Amino acid sequence: MDLSKQKTWYIVVRNDLTDSQKAVHATHAGIEGGRHILKDTDIHPKTIIVLVKSEYKLKKLMDDMPYACIPFRERDMGGEYTSFITRLLEDDEREYFKRYQLL
Repeated sequence: MDLSKQKTWYIVVRNDLTDSQKAVHATHAGIEGGRHILKDTDIHPKTIIVLVKSEYKLKKLMDDMPYACIPFRERDMGGEYTSFITRLLEDDEREYFKRYQLL
C-alpha cells in the first residue's frame, strides 16, 4: 500500500450535542462516506473529526466550503443536521479545515 497516495476526509460534527451524540453522529457520517465515496480500489483515508458550534454553523459550512459533502440528518431530532463528511481531499486541500477544533 502506497501511503503517499492516501487522501483525507473530514467529518464535521456539531459541538452542541452531548459527547455520546457526537460519537454516534460522527460514526453515521463515516458510514455514509464509506457507502457513497470509497471505491474498492481506494486506500483507506485518513479521518479527521472537527467540531462546529451549532446546526446553523454546520449548514453554513456546508454551503460555504468549496468541497462536496454528504450530510447526515437525525430523524429522532426532527430531521436536524448533525454531521457531514467531505469528499476525499488531497493534502493541499486540507488547509481549509485547520481553523476548526478537533474532536
